[in-house]
Amino acid sequence: MRCIDGRWLSLAAGIACVASACEDQRGTERPPGPAATSPTARLIPVIAVQMASFADQQSAERMIDSLDKAGWTTSLRPGEVNRAAVWRVQIAPTASPGLAARTAYALSQAGHRPIVVSDSARLTADVEVFAVNKGTHGMSARTKWMVARDRRSLLIVEDPVGVEAEAIPNGFVFASDRGSVMVHRDSVWDVVPSPDWRRLAYGKAYVLAVSEGEAVPDATWRRVAAAVKLPLDSVRGNAFMTSGMVPAYGFAQPVVLDVSARAANASMSQGGTTLPIAGGWRLRWADNGGTLAIGAKPERVQDDSPSTSWLGVNAETGAVEGPLEEEALDPLSWIDGPVIDISVAIDLRESRSLAIDGGTLESRGGWVRLNGRIIGPGLVVAATRSGQFIAALAPRPDAKQYEATVEPVIYRTRGPR
Repeated sequence: MRCIDGRWLSLAAGIACVASACEDQRGTERPPGPAATSPTARLIPVIAVQMASFADQQSAERMIDSLDKAGWTTSLRPGEVNRAAVWRVQIAPTASPGLAARTAYALSQAGHRPIVVSDSARLTADVEVFAVNKGTHGMSARTKWMVARDRRSLLIVEDPVGVEAEAIPNGFVFASDRGSVMVHRDSVWDVVPSPDWRRLAYGKAYVLAVSEGEAVPDATWRRVAAAVKLPLDSVRGNAFMTSGMVPAYGFAQPVVLDVSARAANASMSQGGTTLPIAGGWRLRWADNGGTLAIGAKPERVQDDSPSTSWLGVNAETGAVEGPLEEEALDPLSWIDGPVIDISVAIDLRESRSLAIDGGTLESRGGWVRLNGRIIGPGLVVAATRSGQFIAALAPRPDAKQYEATVEPVIYRTRGPR
């Protein structure tokens, strides 16, 4: 058995030959292993992670069998290098560039030398991956999530903070297998589902910072006032400091989104209902979801500053209903995850399993597995009961040298098959 342009490394199943990049020559694929579809199935364009290139087909097929037993979706592609036939071993063929990039990054962190290639295949890893927060990750970030009582919906949040724990807007993903609903938002101060999980309220975040000088320019205040469609005095009066070192202010406005399967598509396309009122640094529900509770602005610049008072408003119109005591607010059931920080090691290789309907979901050795098949790198933390949406902590391929290399993500699958 001979490996083309590569070196020997151990892989999950035992033996692997990891190759450097070869110029791609397309050919007819031989469907490998029990995970493959019919030989007559149509080839479709994919992005895949190439693990090895062999001079003989038999050696490539042995490696394919080994990878398939380890849980990978595999593809064996013929090609040509210097007029000599080669057989390229590829894994995780997908239509998702993000999934291929994360898979290759995780393998490289483990000492392998995978390459991401554009090719074609009969079988694809039917998975998409979404980062929870596409905004700034700050100096560190807290993670938290909650799952509905019926386990049909979940909500996960990445909450970053600044150098001195100053407030930075958050990112979140809400996902539900009721109608396959997924909502992704960045630049929010807070988010909370209604007790029946059919509505979602979040505080849209605005940040007013100094570009030069020692005060926020009047033009910036007017721009935000125009964006939120509120009087300038209301914006100034409800703004709060977000930095103790430079003049910087935050402003919040509540948005209510119908995330039920019946109305989700229309509601999401319209961006939800923005209430004509200032507020949203903290949000809760009251009266079993009949009233939206808006928390007062923080008194300190730190991200964990609580609201000291609450105001009840109509969730559809924003009409004020009156003050609320904290004891009257509906309870929350957040699960606090790890703090993501460059100085804190998070072990993604921990073994963990979650119950889902009609299948198995687990993390093992740094990989998330659905019914024994690898869907992507990371450590599973929550999932909807069907397994269609999976929340995980995963390697972050685009992390800079001074940034943490882990982030929360959502994997969207077709569920157990």
